[in-house]
Amino acid sequence: MYSASNGFDTDWMVGLVFEDVNQNGIQDANEMGIPGVRLFTVTGLILETDGFGRFSLPPETTRNSKASKILIKLDTKSLPKGYKVSSDNPLLKIVNFSVPVIFNFSVIKSN
Repeated sequence: MYSASNGFDTDWMVGLVFEDVNQNGIQDANEMGIPGVRLFTVTGLILETDGFGRFSLPPETTRNSKASKILIKLDTKSLPKGYKVSSDNPLLKIVNFSVPVIFNFSVIKSN
Protein backbone atom coordinates (compact mmCIF):
# COMPACT_ATOMS: atom_id res chain seq x y z
CA MET A 1 0.00 0.00 0.00
CA TYR A 2 1.28 3.46 -0.85
CA SER A 3 0.43 6.46 1.32
CA ALA A 4 1.05 10.18 0.95
CA SER A 5 3.59 10.20 3.73
CA ASN A 6 5.88 8.17 1.44
CA GLY A 7 6.59 11.20 -0.78
CA PHE A 8 3.67 13.58 -1.21
CA ASP A 9 5.84 16.61 -2.05
CA THR A 10 7.64 14.92 -4.95
CA ASP A 11 4.97 12.71 -6.51
CA TRP A 12 3.32 13.63 -9.78
CA MET A 13 -0.17 12.30 -8.99
CA VAL A 14 -1.70 13.61 -5.79
CA GLY A 15 -5.12 13.81 -4.23
CA LEU A 16 -7.18 14.60 -1.22
CA VAL A 17 -10.27 13.23 0.51
CA PHE A 18 -11.93 15.97 2.54
CA GLU A 19 -15.19 16.81 4.29
CA ASP A 20 -16.99 19.32 2.08
CA VAL A 21 -19.00 21.13 4.77
CA ASN A 22 -20.46 23.77 2.43
CA GLN A 23 -20.77 21.29 -0.47
CA ASN A 24 -19.02 23.50 -3.03
CA GLY A 25 -16.60 20.77 -4.18
CA ILE A 26 -13.53 22.76 -3.06
CA GLN A 27 -11.58 22.32 0.16
CA ASP A 28 -12.00 25.53 2.15
CA ALA A 29 -9.86 26.58 5.13
CA ASN A 30 -12.26 25.07 7.68
CA GLU A 31 -12.67 21.74 5.86
CA MET A 32 -10.44 18.93 7.09
CA GLY A 33 -8.97 16.01 5.20
CA ILE A 34 -10.12 12.53 6.17
CA PRO A 35 -7.40 10.07 7.19
CA GLY A 36 -7.39 6.33 6.58
CA VAL A 37 -9.54 6.28 3.44
CA ARG A 38 -8.67 3.57 0.90
CA LEU A 39 -8.55 4.16 -2.83
CA PHE A 40 -7.92 1.75 -5.69
CA THR A 41 -6.50 1.98 -9.20
CA VAL A 42 -7.55 -0.32 -12.04
CA THR A 43 -4.09 -1.89 -11.92
CA GLY A 44 -4.80 -3.13 -8.40
CA LEU A 45 -2.75 -0.60 -6.49
CA ILE A 46 -4.24 0.26 -3.09
CA LEU A 47 -3.70 3.78 -1.74
CA GLU A 48 -4.56 5.15 1.69
CA THR A 49 -4.92 8.74 2.83
CA ASP A 50 -2.50 10.08 5.43
CA GLY A 51 -3.40 11.99 8.61
CA PHE A 52 -4.38 15.03 6.51
CA GLY A 53 -6.54 13.16 3.99
CA ARG A 54 -3.83 13.27 1.29
CA PHE A 55 -2.72 10.47 -0.99
CA SER A 56 -0.19 10.21 -3.79
CA LEU A 57 1.13 7.87 -6.42
CA PRO A 58 4.84 7.90 -7.28
CA PRO A 59 5.85 8.43 -10.93
CA GLU A 60 7.54 5.05 -11.28
CA THR A 61 4.21 3.33 -10.58
CA THR A 62 2.65 4.35 -13.89
CA ARG A 63 5.14 6.46 -15.87
CA ASN A 64 6.45 3.35 -17.64
CA SER A 65 2.90 2.53 -18.68
CA LYS A 66 1.45 3.59 -22.02
CA ALA A 67 -1.77 4.58 -20.28
CA SER A 68 -3.05 8.06 -21.08
CA LYS A 69 -5.81 7.90 -18.47
CA ILE A 70 -5.88 7.00 -14.80
CA LEU A 71 -8.97 5.88 -12.91
CA ILE A 72 -9.12 5.96 -9.12
CA LYS A 73 -12.04 4.76 -7.03
CA LEU A 74 -12.62 5.66 -3.39
CA ASP A 75 -13.63 2.70 -1.24
CA THR A 76 -16.81 4.02 0.40
CA LYS A 77 -16.60 1.29 3.06
CA SER A 78 -13.43 2.95 4.38
CA LEU A 79 -15.13 6.29 5.06
CA PRO A 80 -16.00 7.16 8.66
CA LYS A 81 -19.50 6.10 9.66
CA GLY A 82 -22.14 8.56 8.50
CA TYR A 83 -20.20 9.93 5.50
CA LYS A 84 -20.79 9.54 1.78
CA VAL A 85 -18.96 10.67 -1.35
CA SER A 86 -20.37 13.85 -2.92
CA SER A 87 -17.89 14.14 -5.81
CA ASP A 88 -17.66 11.81 -8.77
CA ASN A 89 -16.49 8.33 -7.79
CA PRO A 90 -14.54 6.93 -9.55
CA LEU A 91 -12.51 9.82 -10.98
CA LEU A 92 -10.96 9.51 -14.44
CA LYS A 93 -8.14 11.86 -15.43
CA ILE A 94 -6.17 12.26 -18.65
CA VAL A 95 -2.44 12.05 -18.06
CA ASN A 96 0.32 13.57 -20.16
CA PHE A 97 3.15 12.83 -17.69
CA SER A 98 4.49 16.40 -17.86
CA VAL A 99 2.22 18.08 -15.30
CA PRO A 100 0.89 16.82 -11.97
CA VAL A 101 -2.51 15.17 -11.92
CA ILE A 102 -4.85 16.01 -9.03
CA PHE A 103 -7.62 13.74 -7.76
CA ASN A 104 -9.79 15.31 -5.05
CA PHE A 105 -12.74 13.50 -3.50
CA SER A 106 -15.24 15.46 -1.44
CA VAL A 107 -17.40 13.72 1.15
CA ILE A 108 -20.32 14.92 3.23
CA LYS A 109 -22.14 13.74 6.32
CA SER A 110 -25.24 11.73 5.45
CA ASN A 111 -28.55 12.65 7.00
